[in-house]
This record gives sequence, C-alpha cells and structure tokens, in this order.
Amino acid sequence: MPSRNSSAKKKQQNSLVRDESTSSPSTTPKSVSKASNSSSSQQKLQKKQNPSELSTISSGSVEKDLSSSMSTNPHGHPTDKKWAIGEKVLCRYLNSEHIYYEAKVMFLKDLSGGDVGYGIHYPGWSNRHDEVVPQHEALIRFKNYSDQEATKAKEDVKRAQQMLNAKKRKQSELKNRSQAHDESSRSSTPGSADNASKRKIARRTTIETSAVAKKDMPQVTLTDPLRRILIDDENLVNKQFMLPKLPARITVFEIVQKYRESVVGVGESGNGGLSPQNLEHSALGLLDYFETAVGTILLYKFERPAFNDLVEELKKQKSEEAENESEAEQRGGAGSELETSKPSTGASLAEKRLCFSKQFGLPHLLRMFVRFTDMLAYTEWSERSLEAIIRHAQDFVMFLSKNHADFYDVEKDYMLAPAEYHKRVWGNHS
Repeated sequence: MPSRNSSAKKKQQNSLVRDESTSSPSTTPKSVSKASNSSSSQQKLQKKQNPSELSTISSGSVEKDLSSSMSTNPHGHPTDKKWAIGEKVLCRYLNSEHIYYEAKVMFLKDLSGGDVGYGIHYPGWSNRHDEVVPQHEALIRFKNYSDQEATKAKEDVKRAQQMLNAKKRKQSELKNRSQAHDESSRSSTPGSADNASKRKIARRTTIETSAVAKKDMPQVTLTDPLRRILIDDENLVNKQFMLPKLPARITVFEIVQKYRESVVGVGESGNGGLSPQNLEHSALGLLDYFETAVGTILLYKFERPAFNDLVEELKKQKSEEAENESEAEQRGGAGSELETSKPSTGASLAEKRLCFSKQFGLPHLLRMFVRFTDMLAYTEWSERSLEAIIRHAQDFVMFLSKNHADFYDVEKDYMLAPAEYHKRVWGNHS
C-alpha cells in the first residue's frame, strides 16, 4: 500500500510535473468541443471581475506556484485559529497568490482525517464559485477581514484587471499586425518571384504570430488540491514505482458523465453565465482530446509497458466481440433483416475504436489539463473559439476540484509493480 512521506513530497514540489517519455506533442488532436462557437462564451469582461479570470497560471509554473501556496502560515494565524459561521474573511482565490476577495463563511463541514472545512461564498458571484476550504488551507488562504484590508484587496483586483486588459490589447495588436502583413502580400502584383517570396514570408509571419498569441492566452488553472494529486501521482509512479490500477476505480468517462449530470437543468445564471448545452458538448470534446492524447503525451516511461499490454487486451476483446456478432448474424439467417441492416464484421471492428477514457482515471485527466493550452496552440481555431474552449474547460476543472475526493484515493488507486515488470521497463539494469 503506497506511503506518502514528507521528504519525497518536498522534492517533488520543486520539480515540474511532466511526461518523461515524450517531449512536445507530436500529434495534434483534431476533435474539439462543439461549444467553441457559442456566442454566450464570448461576452466582454464584466465590470465586476470574475476571480477565475484573474488567477490563470502557466502550466510551466505549476510546482513553483504550489510551493508558494503551501508556505507555512504566511498571515501569522495561530495554528488553532478557527473561523465562525457568518464571519467575513479575505480569501485568496485558487492560485492567485496576491489577489484576495471578500468571502463569507456559510457553513462548517467535517472532512476526513478530523479536519474541518469552511464552506465559503464570494458575495456577488455565482454559487458555482463556492468552495470548501480545509483548515490547513485556510491558514494560508484566509486573511482577517478589516475595512482597510478590504479596500486594499479591491485595489489589487483593479490593478490585476488592468494588467489583464493590457495583455489582451497586446494580443489584439499582434493579431492586427499579422493580418496587415497578409493583406499586404495579397495586394502585391501576382506572378513575380519576389511577390511570391513576400507572400510566403507573410504567411509564415502570420502563423508564427498566431502561435505566439495562442501561447499568451489564459491558461487552464488547476487548484491546489488537484495539483497535490499530480505531485502524489508523479511520486508514486516515478519514485515508488507504483502503477495505476486499470481500469480505474472511477474512470474519466464516468467523471465526464457525472459532470454532464451536474450541469443539466441548471440555468446559465447557475453556470456562471455558461450555457448548460455548451458545457455538455465541451465535456464530450474533452473526451475526444483525452482519447487522442493519452497514448502519446500523458504517460510516464514506467507506465508504457502496462499501456502496451492494455492496448493488446482491448484489441483482443474487440476481436472476440466481432466474432460473437458474426456468429449471431449467421444464426439469424442469411435473409434476415438483422443481417441486411448491419455492416460487415470487418467494418464493425474498424469503426470501434479503443476507449481509453473507460480505463484511466483522474490523474491522467489532470495530466492532460497541464498540457491543455499547449495542445490548443497547435490547432487552427480562432482566438475567440479558443477562449470559449478554455472557459468551459475551467468550469470542468472547478467541478473536479469540488469532487476530487470522490474520484481519487491514493490508497486504492495504485498497485505495486512486480519485479518482472521492472525488467520490461529497464531491461537487465533494474
């Protein structure tokens, strides 16, 4: 049964969670969320700034931010400090290290391990931003409320919003400049070698500028609890040589279905202004991304042999299913309606892809979100569409953060790899 010692964690907090077996994405996922065309996802920033829009981080700074967020009691609270129901606090939202928002303790909740959780609400914002903050996190994220501190916090939010707007203006200028290059190349006299060269340079400039603009887009933000899962997962696989159990106790497919159930029947006001239909479609699009990425960029080297075994086993199952279908068709009679309405066995087998989302669980899904914006940078979607995809993905991440305890259990979701497996990974040097 895996153990989590503090020294291993401290080492892992100083390293970036990354895939050891591959480098940058070698293949570009082709399927994306249908929700990217939704006009409701493209509204301007409201006058009241949404906390989630000011706390986006680069996936490359995950461990740095986590190490900062886990510093010991930066506000000088007594270790036994408690907050009461109805008490106002200034709470650091997610990973926004220096951005605090007024919040109110709405209820107390008993958590596992004897810890207490504070159910907090941010006044003026949708209930979807509500969260339960455990006691050990509250010591880090809560500041005592005062009128002076509240005024200072509002000024910090205003400055952060100005920086965000300046960043968006810069992106817009880059986009306009690239379009100007493109227009200039098209207005040149066709036919000459010089003009052809200019058009080629303009196209290359447009592509490169577009890629830079996409990389500067808001990132999908992982909360502290989710990033701790990534650190534990990396430690268990690469340091303690554990393997995730397959199929997972709670699979990615099941998690997505639970998310879809959570948004059905909830109006846009309860979804932070996002359409429930678009959120559903986005979740299905994330499944497509996962299916494409899991075998190429989401595995550690130590997991590769187990993945290869899984692929062979799934192919064998598909082949057996196809044979059973063929026998059933033959028993139905050559002239039966069943036989004439179904495609051939070979076609059925080809159309049935391997479904990895029904095998892997939360850690691999979180690994995808670490690389998610980088994956989008290789697509040809417009900036408007990409912003919609990221907004919907962020809503899904918030769902994962609130329910991660139901989807992940470090004591139940891993197994120790046998000695024979080590030989397959490392050869005779294990």
